[in-house]
Amino acid sequence: MNAVCHRCGSTKTGAFLSCSDCDYAPRGTDRAIAWLFSSGHLNEDELKLAAARVRGGELPDPSAILRSHARAMVGRGGAPAHHDIPLEVSEIVAIVLANLLLTPLAGLALWWGLKPVRPTAALQIMRVTAPIFVLLGIGWSALVIHRLFG
Repeated sequence: MNAVCHRCGSTKTGAFLSCSDCDYAPRGTDRAIAWLFSSGHLNEDELKLAAARVRGGELPDPSAILRSHARAMVGRGGAPAHHDIPLEVSEIVAIVLANLLLTPLAGLALWWGLKPVRPTAALQIMRVTAPIFVLLGIGWSALVIHRLFG
């Protein structure tokens, strides 16, 4: 997918990737605008025109209907498949250590944050966090019961 950075007008290979010229990475509601500046919405000639207009200082101001359409398209498809990369082994080890040494809530927070944009990574996180969460919960419950009644 080809795209144009809606902040500086340079070209990039994906709508949701950070721009190599201005380092802007679309997040939140800007992802919908980023999609509007991609080959998912515009053809090559329109992308060139959009790039020239942004480089000329024009700020993107899509209509409410166009924004709604873009949000629906981004929400329906989420991030493109090439963005849904699995975690590295070192990242999984770091998450396991964070779950054990800090709290399993760290893993749950990572799962919650990654599930809309990287569902494969989120599933990996849940697979290592859930058993730790359950085992630590059982351990703490046993310790409390032992202290209260033992």
